[in-house]
Amino acid sequence: MIAAVYLALSASMSLGNQATARGWTARAERLVRDHDLEAVRGWVGLAQAHFATDDGHPEAGRRHATEALEDVFATITPRRVREEQP
Repeated sequence: MIAAVYLALSASMSLGNQATARGWTARAERLVRDHDLEAVRGWVGLAQAHFATDDGHPEAGRRHATEALEDVFATITPRRVREEQP
């Protein structure tokens, strides 16, 4: 899944190929959904934030970035709380 996000960002930033970038992002989204990969959902959100901002939609980019951070915190917070309890 991380590879799909990397390929999406590479296609966009290095090659300027937005169609390929969106295809890899969609693939990453499907992998997260189909294989219950909640721990890495934030990576997809960051890619979506980049594309939205790059397309001239900064508010959508901000929304995607905020959701990505919320996904990360939702994943790590329970573990941290468990580790800090006696």
